[in-house]
Parts: sequence; structure tokens; C-alpha cells
Amino acid sequence: MGEKARQPETRQVSGDAALVERIDAITKAHHPFAYCLSCLAKVLMTPERSVREAAQIAILRDHLRVERRTCYQCGRSDEAITVKPRG
Repeated sequence: MGEKARQPETRQVSGDAALVERIDAITKAHHPFAYCLSCLAKVLMTPERSVREAAQIAILRDHLRVERRTCYQCGRSDEAITVKPRG
């Protein structure tokens, strides 16, 4: 019974990991352009809240960063996810 209670949690973690990888891949593929979180959620067809949570994980892993940029999709100047420079 305890095992069944853990399965949804495990699936959620693996789903988050997959979303982190998708965010990382799309951000790197479109570098030097950047997406605001709202447009990134639309591109990924994922709720914005999930994208925000996954982006925080990617930022903590030191892959990406948030900076004030013009969004590649909507053209608004806002917080956008971009590749963290090496060095």
C-alpha cells in the first residue's frame, strides 16, 4: 500500500525532470534569443506555473538564468529565460 502512494510522486519528479530538459533544450536552440515565461509555456504547451517551477530547477542547476530581455515571441521587455554564459 505504501508503494502505491509513492508512484504519483515519482511520476511527478520524472515529469519535472523532462520539462527541465525541454526548457534547457529550447533555450539553447534559440540562443541568443530569449522567451518570457508566458511565451515559453505556450511554446511548450504546458501551464505557466509548471514552466516557472521547472525553470527554477534549471537555474539552480546553473544551466540558465533570468534576465530582463525582449521576448523573441511576444516582443515584451520582461524577465526572460536565457542561457547562462560559461566562465
